[in-house]
Amino acid sequence: MPGERERGEIEAQLDRIDRAVAELQRLHGLGDPSLRDDPGVTEAQAASELQAAIDSLPDYAWLMPDLRATLKRGERQSGRAAEITAETGAARRHILPQRWPCLLTLVALVAVCCVLALLFANGISRLIIPDPNEHSRSRSDMEFSLSRTGTALVVNAHGTGGRDLYYADLVTHTVRRIAATPDYETAPAISPNGKWIAYASGKPGEREDQLWLRSVDGAVVRQLTFGAANICSPRFYPSANRILFTRDTDYHWGGLAANWWGGGTLWSIKTDGSELRPVLPDLGIVSDPRLSRDGKWIVYMDGGIWVTRLDGTGHPKQVAGSDARCADFSPDGKRVVYVEGQYSTTMDIFTVPISGGKATKVLGAPLGAYYPHFTPDGKHILFQVETWPNGGSGDPQSSLWRVGLKGAPAVQIAGPVLFEDSEHASP
Repeated sequence: MPGERERGEIEAQLDRIDRAVAELQRLHGLGDPSLRDDPGVTEAQAASELQAAIDSLPDYAWLMPDLRATLKRGERQSGRAAEITAETGAARRHILPQRWPCLLTLVALVAVCCVLALLFANGISRLIIPDPNEHSRSRSDMEFSLSRTGTALVVNAHGTGGRDLYYADLVTHTVRRIAATPDYETAPAISPNGKWIAYASGKPGEREDQLWLRSVDGAVVRQLTFGAANICSPRFYPSANRILFTRDTDYHWGGLAANWWGGGTLWSIKTDGSELRPVLPDLGIVSDPRLSRDGKWIVYMDGGIWVTRLDGTGHPKQVAGSDARCADFSPDGKRVVYVEGQYSTTMDIFTVPISGGKATKVLGAPLGAYYPHFTPDGKHILFQVETWPNGGSGDPQSSLWRVGLKGAPAVQIAGPVLFEDSEHASP
């Protein structure tokens, strides 16, 4: 937990970022020129100051994933001043603790301490920055992977090490745990043949998440990557013998921050741990990549949703804007489904052709949608809904839903129990 000095450093650097953003806004004609700190400052100088302020953030501040993702996008794309300012404001609210007034009597002090102890036990500690060695997240990182047949899914949910892996049979409506370890398992992906699960996993006290492979029956477990690189977003190739993932070696901000937003350069490796190699290196740092079923196309996030050919021919095409995320292909590979909204509680579901063009809103889905996936027949979309029943100071809850593409109302498949007490769920 950071002390007063560390909190002061964070607050000072957030102030510096906001000043640099304000200067860029004024240079772009979005503010009053008379309020500029130095009328002689050029746009290049203001951008350099913003970058320096970002780089100077203490390690603790990088534990805010939304702030980090926004700042990383801001490094490569102009015109994001308002979003950066919004995220620094969120960082202040979530990172910097409130100052409690002094109490005048010992009895009152004891009473308040007791109340604070109860609140801390129930999650108020999430208002303070977590220990960098703990595999915790400031927002829900639980997600699911749907099998090619649509008859099963794997979800990472609450468990022994913070997150464990669970296999849900959608035919028998049963759930069983397939990974009960002290490690923190995230980002599961089922192989096309339904026999294997690729996922990222971090051990307590280690800075990196590594890539792992596990058989659906849990009998075979294999670590595929090693060394000082953080792994996220594994996806199987159609052959099921190779895995695509993001790999990030730039994690000086603190343990596992890259995994919180799924960023890195693209790499692939065979399922036996051999032939590690880069993929489309010219793309640079991207996040949340997905492959089409035929393995010819890849969709990813980089200040928006982009689609390009996996063989490197042609040029990347942006198909959705900067507020879009969580994209995936339709079974025929002709469309992309994604969610879009400024905040998690305002996310709507859209589809768009991979060639770009007009997006179509999927009607009937509740707000707060995440991780949409087409069903195998292409007629429905399975997705999670994130809600905050106790407000911003509480924990988010996830549930699983299905909606048709013809505008029929969405149906809840499984409530929060699937993610919070998985073995007692019946999806």
